[in-house]
Amino acid sequence: MLISQIKISMKIGLTNSLNLSRIAILIIAVLFFIAGGLIYVLYRSTTLHMFCWFRNMGLYQFVLQLRSMQLPTISGWVKYSLPDGFWMTSYLLVMITIWYRDQTKLSLKLSLLLPIFINLSEILQLFHVFKGTFDPVDLICYDIPT
Repeated sequence: MLISQIKISMKIGLTNSLNLSRIAILIIAVLFFIAGGLIYVLYRSTTLHMFCWFRNMGLYQFVLQLRSMQLPTISGWVKYSLPDGFWMTSYLLVMITIWYRDQTKLSLKLSLLLPIFINLSEILQLFHVFKGTFDPVDLICYDIPT
């Protein structure tokens, strides 16, 4: 009787620690997502479409106030490519938490669909098939987390 209670307690403890690990991974994913977004909001051109969304949501003046702060200068790859790497990291961390119980070839294939598509779209920018500017640093930032 005591041994079965200990086994049950151990299973419950293991389940709780797995849930805490998944929550921690999701929190890290959200932080990567937010960090990439902040780089865009603070440093990218206000001609990007997302700034129209800020206008429509009544947040544009707040965003302009944030941008008017004394911000440190950042290099071009941090401004243009690092957010992509952060967002890819966020996506992959979310996929890990979704598929944590079912790590099969199928789950791996499904998780890699977005990275493959993103890499392909970046390469196709080189040939002007997709809108945008090809940047090999973008590919590096996509692929490091993958």
